[in-house]
Amino acid sequence: GNLTKSEDLFIQYGGPPLEIGTRYCFKVWWQSSSGEWSPPSDDACYEFGLGSGKDGWHPSLWLGDDGMNVVRSSFAVSKEILSKAKRARVYISAGFAQIHLNGE
Repeated sequence: GNLTKSEDLFIQYGGPPLEIGTRYCFKVWWQSSSGEWSPPSDDACYEFGLGSGKDGWHPSLWLGDDGMNVVRSSFAVSKEILSKAKRARVYISAGFAQIHLNGE
């Protein structure tokens, strides 16, 4: 709906419950003071949580490295799974991360 400048922060979500691990996308439009509407924005997307258990967060190995904690984790994915994959994601919850894929 339309919001005034004083209402545009901390808006409580009022839709149906969000589902864990689901990707949601939205667009925004804005209206000028003369009443003209902008074209819609590009899609902006986010994913809601990962949950826990078998399909949620997986533990990583924490190692010390010069006094700093470093997460090191590696895994292999079969060619069968790769042939079916449409998208891959990496979730990072740290201030600094370095990711290597296939050694690069």
